[in-house]
Amino acid sequence: MRLLLVHGRSQGGKDPVKLKAEWLDALNKGLQKAGLAMPANVDIDFPFYGDRLDEFARQFALPADPAIVPKGSPVFDEYQEFRRQVADEMRTRAAITDEQVRAEMGPAPVAEKGVENWGWVQAIVRLLDRHLTGVSETTIEVFLRDVFLYVKRPGVRNVIDKIVADMVKPDTAVVVGHSLGTVVAYNVIRAAARKIPLYVTVGSPLGIPRHAQPDWESGWNQGLVQRL
Repeated sequence: MRLLLVHGRSQGGKDPVKLKAEWLDALNKGLQKAGLAMPANVDIDFPFYGDRLDEFARQFALPADPAIVPKGSPVFDEYQEFRRQVADEMRTRAAITDEQVRAEMGPAPVAEKGVENWGWVQAIVRLLDRHLTGVSETTIEVFLRDVFLYVKRPGVRNVIDKIVADMVKPDTAVVVGHSLGTVVAYNVIRAAARKIPLYVTVGSPLGIPRHAQPDWESGWNQGLVQRL
């Protein structure tokens, strides 16, 4: 029997061996707390796509630093719109008012005040940083960038999915996904030639009503707003 662990976003530059060990340490602590133990006959696979996702970010010239607005990026305008929409939905759910955003943004021409303005969105992200415990501004930026690349660029999605799919074996019985990895694993499982007996999600944006998901991309976008 095999266990497949699929990590989330913002893992580039990490040692996959150490990262896998951290996952297993957390898993074993949970099992011990529940009075259980890992079966001796379980093989554990840990596909690592973090560095590849970072390569795509560089290829598409999408920096995580909101102060950097790259020139000549073929997808930056599309990313700006994606970032605006998601950030505004997040601040609505966090009950952040227009007045709070204006105060955070500081003096600006009236024409620049609104979700269509880059400075306005940056102010929202800074406020979200203070409203969402344990989430830093940089983390939100990297999160939005990585999600955009995966859900909006089929070439990126195909490469990442293949890295994970190549480790789905005939005896893979349990798949565990975290964050962006839950969406990657979901796509891979859907495309698999056979059913996976158990799929476990951690910190997943997938848990929203099916009727609210016209397609899996919009479902992911709504879910990340609810769960981040």
